[in-house]
Amino acid sequence: MTIDISLQEAQQIFFKVDSCLLTSSSSEVLIKRLLQASLNYFNTEAAWYTLTPHIPISSINFPTRVPKWLYAHSLFQTESIVQQLLNENPDGLHLLRQQKQLCILPTKYINRIDGIFMLPIYFEDKLVAVLNLGFKKDMLDWFQTMIPLLNQLATKVSLILSLLNKQDHLQYLAQRDPLTNLFNRRVMLDHIQNELTRCERYQASLAILFIDCDDFKKINDQYGHDCGDAVLQHLAYIFQKTLRRNDQAFRYAGDEFIITLPNQSMKDALAVSKRLKRAITKEPLIYQEQEVPVSISCGSATYIKDVTWSAEALLSQADQQLLLQKKVRVSTLTSSPLIPNPVCSTKQPSSVRHNQPLQF
Repeated sequence: MTIDISLQEAQQIFFKVDSCLLTSSSSEVLIKRLLQASLNYFNTEAAWYTLTPHIPISSINFPTRVPKWLYAHSLFQTESIVQQLLNENPDGLHLLRQQKQLCILPTKYINRIDGIFMLPIYFEDKLVAVLNLGFKKDMLDWFQTMIPLLNQLATKVSLILSLLNKQDHLQYLAQRDPLTNLFNRRVMLDHIQNELTRCERYQASLAILFIDCDDFKKINDQYGHDCGDAVLQHLAYIFQKTLRRNDQAFRYAGDEFIITLPNQSMKDALAVSKRLKRAITKEPLIYQEQEVPVSISCGSATYIKDVTWSAEALLSQADQQLLLQKKVRVSTLTSSPLIPNPVCSTKQPSSVRHNQPLQF
């Protein structure tokens, strides 16, 4: 059974799709909405992306990692096969008659669809992805009618992607530390304050770790500042690799890092601290064929019920614990409470205390 559609009806469908895409707040949202809109508004049996190993995913602006949802709806294929299929059918319409066409078809769709419309997505004149729309034979006429509008959609998506990518890049620069790729101090303060609000509202718990690298100045003096940068990058890598999904690491300033541990206690913070130290020992930093001695000290603080907290006060408590750890140079995290009231404490974190310029 075929579905007839007038030009006016087709234009109405694409108007809805355009409206959905134009309100995208980021490149990732755009790519996700395009997939969802294809399933909602087009008569397609399936929709998925084709990516090649050479496609620069970061150009679609996923600066930290490619989202799991994209991997779940994508198929990787060699660039030559994808480009050959696009060149053979410039209108984008393909009936599954050849083995090479099956190579871009996920196994789960082999018996469900008879044809594919390939919608190429470009960024800065370079092919970065292809959206595939799978259809049954009885929908061939529908897709043939839609070819001009689908090709217009491909052009619009590429233009919107280019604009959003610039916006994403500016937001990335405002939120991320360029050396370690961790969130910066500005984001950290907002994040901790939001976590404290959550704790007050839902009677939840929160622990934070205030971390710095032991003898960082000696490392810079002995191995050079490039090695010092490598140490900070290595620590950031260890933190991200070791922490839970809900935990978050931030670069505070210089060689100082903050880690937030939602729904965790002081005992949990102690366990995380030990786990991080073990991970650093297990995976040493090799710089210019030399093993660089890297270790960390940790201070902690936890949210206490019925006390009015601020992000700065919680950081001050953790910083005092860090000073204690640095002083006695022990490898475990103390769990003894501190006397100063978190509201009244005026002690500043070490980067402010030593009047050092903040580094992001």
